[in-house]
Amino acid sequence: MKRLLVLAALALGLSVVVAPAAAPAVSDAKGPPCANITGADGAYTSTGVVDFTVFLAAPACSFVTYTFTVTDTSGNTITPVSSTSNTESCTPETTGGGCVQYVYTLPSGSPSVVCVSAETSIHGHLIDRAPDASPSDYCLVQGGAGASGAFD
Repeated sequence: MKRLLVLAALALGLSVVVAPAAAPAVSDAKGPPCANITGADGAYTSTGVVDFTVFLAAPACSFVTYTFTVTDTSGNTITPVSSTSNTESCTPETTGGGCVQYVYTLPSGSPSVVCVSAETSIHGHLIDRAPDASPSDYCLVQGGAGASGAFD
């Protein structure tokens, strides 16, 4: 019986000694850095334009699909009248990585508060989504200041 207690104590002691240190925080993205969304900045202008830039851990890659969605606060997608996206003006010197800028002109009658989200994917496989929890977590007020909170 004493031998079992000694072995149990020894095993417990070794497990404490061998236990790894806490790992540093890692990205939630499941792919290359060019698909890792690290933040964003943007606004919803009084003229109904959502001008939003999604920041990436590395410059945009041609094999990654970048998707941007605008919804109302209930989660219903708002289809823009016109939209553009641009990675050319997003340089590592200005962002520390890369980015994709989206400019969406929303139809007249769109709500005064819209929510935005972004996704990256490779061949239909989701790599990263921002915000992580729900698109209604990152909303913009028309003509107001940009949203607050984490967009990564």
